[in-house]
Amino acid sequence: MILKPVKNLLAEKEIAAWEKDKREKGTIFLNEKQRKILKHLQTNLRITTKEYQNMFDISERTARGHLNELVKLDLIKPVGPSKGRYYVLV
Repeated sequence: MILKPVKNLLAEKEIAAWEKDKREKGTIFLNEKQRKILKHLQTNLRITTKEYQNMFDISERTARGHLNELVKLDLIKPVGPSKGRYYVLV
């Protein structure tokens, strides 16, 4: 069993409480890539994982992770099966 220092535990609890508070108040903080992809979807209406990869020169796994974060925030939604899937604004 790995024990974390008390200082780190307190910091994690404070961060979790701050994030919960921001979600409850409806404040969402987006990074530059997230903002750019949402702008892209406003004009292009859809994006695939491959397009996202090429846009930011990142791996497929990273691209899927970034897109899934936006899905969890309920900002975009996946359409179609995993092969051929694309994403659109909610």
